[in-house]
Amino acid sequence: MFRVFHHYVSLPTALLMGAELLILMLAAYAGIEFQYFLGGASLLNQAPLAPQIVLFAFLMLFIMSGLGVYQVDPFASPITSLVRMVVALALGF
Repeated sequence: MFRVFHHYVSLPTALLMGAELLILMLAAYAGIEFQYFLGGASLLNQAPLAPQIVLFAFLMLFIMSGLGVYQVDPFASPITSLVRMVVALALGF
């Protein structure tokens, strides 16, 4: 456990959120690249995408943490976890 802005955060949770942030950014970039690849256009002539990708990734992390995806709840059923993830994805997209 370590402190961030007077709150205790567990190391596994911080590592999980960091990994998910990286995966979300890579997935967003890959999706945009794939869309331009299918259309025959190049990303080099487009506006910078990094701010939009970072905003998307942090927004998804904010939504998932708000829905309690990162809470350790030993009594939560797999159905409850699945519902939380589906609602987070629906709000993110």
